[in-house]
Amino acid sequence: MAEISAADKAYQAALRAIRGAIKAQLTALRFDEDRFHSLELIPTEMRDIPGLRLLDLSNTAITDLSPLQGMTGLQTLALNQTGVTDLRPILGIERLVTSNAARLYFRETSAVLHDSGLLQLSGMNNAQTRTRATIAYLKTLPPWPEPLPWQVEAAPPAPDSAVPLRSSEDGISLATSPITDAELDDPIRATLHAALQDQVTDLVRVSANIDDATYRQACKLRDLLDTGLATMNPLPVHLAIEALRRIRAKTLPGTDRDYLLALEVVIDTGPGLTLDTQQVQLFIDRAKRNRLERLAEVETDAQIRLAQSIADSDLTAPDLKKVAALAADDTAQDQFTAIRPTLLRNYTIAVGQFVLAGVLAGPLGDIGSLALGWLVANAAEITSMSVMWGESFAAWIAPILDRAQQIIDGAKHGVLKLCNRH
Repeated sequence: MAEISAADKAYQAALRAIRGAIKAQLTALRFDEDRFHSLELIPTEMRDIPGLRLLDLSNTAITDLSPLQGMTGLQTLALNQTGVTDLRPILGIERLVTSNAARLYFRETSAVLHDSGLLQLSGMNNAQTRTRATIAYLKTLPPWPEPLPWQVEAAPPAPDSAVPLRSSEDGISLATSPITDAELDDPIRATLHAALQDQVTDLVRVSANIDDATYRQACKLRDLLDTGLATMNPLPVHLAIEALRRIRAKTLPGTDRDYLLALEVVIDTGPGLTLDTQQVQLFIDRAKRNRLERLAEVETDAQIRLAQSIADSDLTAPDLKKVAALAADDTAQDQFTAIRPTLLRNYTIAVGQFVLAGVLAGPLGDIGSLALGWLVANAAEITSMSVMWGESFAAWIAPILDRAQQIIDGAKHGVLKLCNRH
């Protein structure tokens, strides 16, 4: 027999509380208790409590208020720290709308994340003034259940497949895929894979006591190759080889000869393994096209700052941190610096979609808070570059940046919290 979920347990507890309220003819019902914290749905039986005047749903997982419509006597409603995204259904609660004694509390609800007007109203100290002003404001919005203005978003821009990224609760990382069956059938590739494994093993040995950066990069490349050709992801292998190429380009004269030879052998052999794979070819072609673009110095500086912010952010997974750090190096001219515009655009799309999805779903977690902070901290650079990325991109990202700033401001002033406390 399947275990009853926390939400179902909370719902059953709510039903018992409602039946008890009906029997006892209670005028107040409070759900701000541990046993109700997972309550996701308001039981329709709530409307059967004839004399209910006060309902406290604070600190529950409630998102939809429509079951409360038609309750004529309710005049005090508390929704603090809930996932409620739309307050308009309360316009169907007669006394709450018309009575001067009505009180509405909605601090730190999901609704204030979407709407700067509600965010300001939720922070008003006088309950009567706040309630009357909120009711008046809700009447200016499209009637429920028509979409709210913030629900009509511009279509998100498509990321460039040359730098595939993945968003998850662990942050943003490279979204690579294994070598294809057709690429795997190449007998020369199998020979190159075996040869490169041996060469990288030698580089690990030789560089151990000579250059720490080379040693760490060689170890990473060794680990990528040791998964076997069938499961090898060509793009990370290519990036690791290019990182070694960057190291070789900056190596000073007089460096140990055996070390240089081992490093150059890996750099020479590696491209044969990855260059004609679909994923790597997309990456290289995009880097070549990006090199043809001419940027003003101020635009280049903004790109470098944004790339460094990606490298420094806890939102960025380790594999992507390395790529971003190499892309931010203003002393180099190679594939990493050439791919920088594409990386920045894709990362901004990933963060924007992550924030948008989190806001629509309710309270944001730690990763969502990091995403908000990254957007706000880099808003100037993103706005500047969004013009280069096209009008549709600028139209999509602008309201997300505004919303992120509103949420951060609300958190600073104690109007809302970024994370759900449950």
